[in-house]
Amino acid sequence: MGAADVIPGVSGGTIALIVGIYEELIDTISRYDGQMLTLLWQRKWKALFQRMNLSFLMPLGLGILMAIFSLAKLMTYLLSYHESLTYAVFFGLILGSVFLMARDFQKNLTNLGLLIFGAVFTFGLVGLLPMETPKTLIAFFTSALIAICAMILPGISGSFILLLLGKYKQVMEVVKSPFAGDHIWFVLVFALGALIGIIGFSKLLKWLLRHYHNALFAFLIGMMLGSLRKLWPFTGIDFSIGSIAGRIFLMLIGLAAVYLIYRAENYRTAKCRSN
Repeated sequence: MGAADVIPGVSGGTIALIVGIYEELIDTISRYDGQMLTLLWQRKWKALFQRMNLSFLMPLGLGILMAIFSLAKLMTYLLSYHESLTYAVFFGLILGSVFLMARDFQKNLTNLGLLIFGAVFTFGLVGLLPMETPKTLIAFFTSALIAICAMILPGISGSFILLLLGKYKQVMEVVKSPFAGDHIWFVLVFALGALIGIIGFSKLLKWLLRHYHNALFAFLIGMMLGSLRKLWPFTGIDFSIGSIAGRIFLMLIGLAAVYLIYRAENYRTAKCRSN
């Protein structure tokens, strides 16, 4: 999941589905509420630890953190020296995710309207937002608050949201060297925003998924389509055959990666049903 959360277009929620931990992840996150604080206040340690489900969360969280810190340096290098080529892969990944999410799209006027609205809104927003927004603590906190919600939605990536907000490269740079300069403050503020976001919005997301699943995913599909404007890999290139062919090839690699994840998800689902 950690590797997926670093790469825009690859959903950590989808990986959780593939490995069979998605339901337990959502259930565990939703337990972090007022009742947990009550148990803490009453010093009912056994009940508190059972509710926290640390035997599940600790190894999962450790694995995610290790993957994120390991890949941050690579992603920073790629975006610094091979930005358009990296965007070509991201473009393919997100386009592939759109295709996967669209396979369950319920065709009706409401959902179609939400899809179009999401696409037009995001396309316009991307045009207004700079590729990188100001590097401030409040911006990091807000970005984490929003992006973490995407992590628990199959099909949409938290890194995609950071990319949309112009924060992806900055976050990767901070994570790459967390103890350099004032980076530790940005890491802590980002972690705080993520913690508050995932606890505060998990119940809302569960409710939305339960009552407005199709409408929510229609809007998200539109958002992802509109965001492709930000990742267009043919901006500022010499348009030689090699440049164009190379970027198309990388886009196809992104598409293929998502397809392989889809096949893995189907394989696991079929295996579970047969058992």
